[in-house]
Amino acid sequence: MDVLIHWGAIEADFQRFYNISHPQKEEYKRFLRLLVNMPMEESTFMKIMSNEQLDVDEEGKIIPKNIKDTQRLKHMLRNKHGRDTKPRQRVTLDEFMKDTRGIK
Repeated sequence: MDVLIHWGAIEADFQRFYNISHPQKEEYKRFLRLLVNMPMEESTFMKIMSNEQLDVDEEGKIIPKNIKDTQRLKHMLRNKHGRDTKPRQRVTLDEFMKDTRGIK
């Protein structure tokens, strides 16, 4: 697994989530378990991987995401929630606050 490119992000995440200053000293299997199970929404490393359309499998291999599957799942979710036929439009913050009865 080539993690050297994003080692700084991995090191920062290990420090933040696990209080581990030297992740390279961890047992390999433990390192992989911790790496793969970092919180996707908060992990810098996982955000980078997601932006690059890459994923990490349970064996620590970096693999390209299947973009077609991602798009298909996104389309299915939009259909499920009835969002496929609704056109999106921009609204100002003031309009949003009025629509939600927020205080201006």
